Amino acid sequence: MSWQSYVDELMGSGHFDSVVIFGVEGDVFAKSPSSFAVAQDENHAFRDQFNSTAKKELLIAGEKYLVQLSTPKAIYGNKSGGGFLAVKTNQCKCKQEFLILIIV
Repeated sequence: MSWQSYVDELMGSGHFDSVVIFGVEGDVFAKSPSSFAVAQDENHAFRDQFNSTAKKELLIAGEKYLVQLSTPKAIYGNKSGGGFLAVKTNQCKCKQEFLILIIV
């Protein structure tokens, strides 16, 4: 299954507003039609948050979300009217870590 097929499957569930899969260096590998751009500084903030348990604000496409829980593999955050889940994975043959970001 390709990354784009995985994104399409997630979006087809009707549970998510947007999904994007990008490398830890910021390269986008798959995204939903309703997706957004993740700025390089936003990407770096996500990468740093995986290594921190401190609750702080993260920006996604310029919108502030409050981190509710952060682990080495997942970050959960919310804002009024929605939230996000970011999961770090290395499930590809290229041995690069990817971030899967889901907006609900």
